[in-house]
Amino acid sequence: RAFVAASKRSLGVRVHDVTWALQAAEAKVTHDGVGPWQHVVSEGCATFAATFPADARPLLRRVVDNLSAHGPSLTHAACACAVSLDAIDGQLNAVRRCGAKRLAPKARKRLEVEVARRAGIPSERRVSWLAKQLDAPQPSVRMAIARALLDDGSAQAARLAATQLMTEEDPVVAALLLALFEDHRYDTVLGRELPLMLATRFVPRAKGTAELAPVLALARFAATRLLPELRAALATHPDPRVADALRRRSRLTRVEGPRARTNPPPQPSSLPLGARIQTARGDVVLRFERALAPSAVAAFAELARSGFYTGLPFHRVIAGFVAQGGDPRRDGAGGAAFTV
Repeated sequence: RAFVAASKRSLGVRVHDVTWALQAAEAKVTHDGVGPWQHVVSEGCATFAATFPADARPLLRRVVDNLSAHGPSLTHAACACAVSLDAIDGQLNAVRRCGAKRLAPKARKRLEVEVARRAGIPSERRVSWLAKQLDAPQPSVRMAIARALLDDGSAQAARLAATQLMTEEDPVVAALLLALFEDHRYDTVLGRELPLMLATRFVPRAKGTAELAPVLALARFAATRLLPELRAALATHPDPRVADALRRRSRLTRVEGPRARTNPPPQPSSLPLGARIQTARGDVVLRFERALAPSAVAAFAELARSGFYTGLPFHRVIAGFVAQGGDPRRDGAGGAAFTV
């Protein structure tokens, strides 16, 4: 996994090294069957295709055929490699023969969207490709399309997003589509009526984190334009993050705190065993993995001792999934003045 991650960061890894790593992972998968090595094969195929496209076809084709022949247990790994092969060729031949018929309909659709997102094809063709999938009933498929449109970033992608926003009901998908319009180039595409219509649709029901996503996107949009009607519709929202987003200026001028330094604070000679977080719901006791993550432990301890975390809320809480805190901005985008 570390080798694959390094090659994805383009650290001068050679083609035969990536070939060897992918072949080794493929052999492990075909021998052991279902297991974590499937993910290594998937990442390896993506790395190989992105780093050495001219040399990728023969090996990717062989891996897809080999994994497909081993039956349904390796379908996900086979189809992940098929996506890389089809992205190189700008078509769907490999995805249609990797065993995708055994997958759920939404999984098959997302494979096709992923090919379109990664393919080195003209923007016009990519957007046309994605437009054919936008009638998918599954929000996860439309979410994948929204991310692909964001990656494309063209005016044609923005027009398709505006069309979808006229009927989009899923708040997370809507927030992704709205992100296209933070760029001033799309003012004429969006106009003034669409954001007001979206505010009417999403603001009244915005209670949880997911429902709030399009409201925050609208607030960020309103902060960069002279849209008094939209600002008025959002000004009375009870969540403080909406008011904060309305006060912010464009992406180029807003201030988000000190620029992160490259290096964290010096690591002390001894690291604490753990920490106790006192909250209104009771105490949370942490046990640090000092051997695995010494820099992260040192950074956490330094911030805690300096009072950085004192009084900060858990700004994002989803029952049974995650509780996120430690962010002075309270929107998941802030943090300390350094990175680990």
